[in-house]
Amino acid sequence: MLSPGTLLRALHAPSLSAVNLVNDYFGDTSGLDADPEFAMNPFPLDSRVIQSGALSKRRVVVFAARCAGLALACGVLLNAAQSGNTALWIALATGAGRLVPAILALPYLLLAFAIATGALPGWVALSFLSLPFALLASRTALASPADPKRMTAAFASVFGLHFTGGILLAGGLLLAQRA
Repeated sequence: MLSPGTLLRALHAPSLSAVNLVNDYFGDTSGLDADPEFAMNPFPLDSRVIQSGALSKRRVVVFAARCAGLALACGVLLNAAQSGNTALWIALATGAGRLVPAILALPYLLLAFAIATGALPGWVALSFLSLPFALLASRTALASPADPKRMTAAFASVFGLHFTGGILLAGGLLLAQRA
């Protein structure tokens, strides 16, 4: 059986990939990616794989579903390997109106769980300094999910979350290795 730390690391990549692909799909469906004002943004926040022709909308949906399925399988295995893990059940029980905050909260819950169980070193807690970006994106998504301009601001917060969270996570792992 794989260790919880290995499963947690395996869960990370397909989870982020699924979220980013869903973001691309809805960016295209809402027309936001086709907005000329949005296209001039120096950080377009979508990969624009549909607009560039790299993937069709159908392929994006299929790929996102496969990534989400892989992430779910890793989560189920993690839940089985560590009895009492409630992060998966919290994510599954969350209503659709709360989907964005749940998606943004899940990595923090998983990191907290991994630190508490010793699967990751305490220095990884540095990544919690990126939490304000998640809170800002969640508030915006809950307050105005149908407003493309406000959602673009929320996507910018998600970019900040991934960028700073990734750097802080890497820094925490580096500091733990040197300690």
